[in-house]
Amino acid sequence: MKRDEDRLHQAGYVAIKRLVPADAVVTSWESRGVGQMEGARRRARGVSSGWPDMSIWYRKTIVLIEWKTDTGRVSPNQAEMHARLAHNGFPVAVCRSLDDAIAAVQAAGIPTRGRIAA
Repeated sequence: MKRDEDRLHQAGYVAIKRLVPADAVVTSWESRGVGQMEGARRRARGVSSGWPDMSIWYRKTIVLIEWKTDTGRVSPNQAEMHARLAHNGFPVAVCRSLDDAIAAVQAAGIPTRGRIAA
């Protein structure tokens, strides 16, 4: 199932990068579990559990995206982090498709150029 989410994440990144203005910043965070030692190293560096998968930054606007498959679920750590972010004015869009992500980007007021063929 994680591979399906990875494919969605990769396809979403490529499409969003093409659709948003050239001066927008699109980035992802690697949050895959990699064992106790790497997890401890990340925590010591301040990596937050439950952080969203992707963000789009454009002219004082930030869109945070959590990619999930149709059957994927937000973990308790993700739900807690998403609630904290939303409380601070940065809601997280849980996107199960490219259309969901494009809608979140457009709802935030970030212009899109062109279309992605289905």
